[in-house]
Amino acid sequence: MKKVFVYIGSRNDDSTLTVYLNKLLHRLKEIDSEIQVDLHTATSTNINHSTGCKNCFTKGFCNQDHLDEDSMSKIKTQLLDADFIILASPVYSHNVSSDMKAFVDRLSYWGHLFRLAGKPAMFFASGTNGLNYVLSYMEKVMNYMGVIGVGRVSLIPNPDLYDDIESNIEEIIAYTKGFKEAKSNDTIEAAFLSYRFLFKDYPRDHAEYLYWKNNGLFECDSFKEYLDKIKIPI
Repeated sequence: MKKVFVYIGSRNDDSTLTVYLNKLLHRLKEIDSEIQVDLHTATSTNINHSTGCKNCFTKGFCNQDHLDEDSMSKIKTQLLDADFIILASPVYSHNVSSDMKAFVDRLSYWGHLFRLAGKPAMFFASGTNGLNYVLSYMEKVMNYMGVIGVGRVSLIPNPDLYDDIESNIEEIIAYTKGFKEAKSNDTIEAAFLSYRFLFKDYPRDHAEYLYWKNNGLFECDSFKEYLDKIKIPI
């Protein structure tokens, strides 16, 4: 069974963003009932804000993940299991919502580890201006986690808003079924080389050094080489 992870950073269940994604996911399940959708919204989950303790960077884990009222442990597990990722945010002052920012902040240490290497993703933003800022931000931060963007969708309220749902679903299915393959890009390759150079000189008990060493990233000369190394046949 293929799995699609979705996080919608909106607290308005009647917003253009939420309604659009709900329609898309409903139609996706109609077309392929074997796809499992792990859907999270800002109102259905609780993501505590980062404390800035940096424990996740130095020790490799977040103390808040073990709190009963916090959703990030479940979210992280589902992200690691996902075959496709969808992130969606309204535009608030030319940036993502505070809920999407909290989501990103709690995952930020994965941006040093390429923890989600090779996973394809689509990014959705709703509003009237500032859309490109939000889409670019979400794609950039996920690039550093190893996620490869395969689509950006701007949702501007208009009569034709839902016309591209079918084509977006076709893209999602193409990548989850392996008809299309997510490929590395210059942003990820540059980050990989920079981190590889930097982390080699880290203390040998530092979580980031240990992750790179234990997962064979230091042995690779490029992110593409790492992808080829970990690729699992579909």
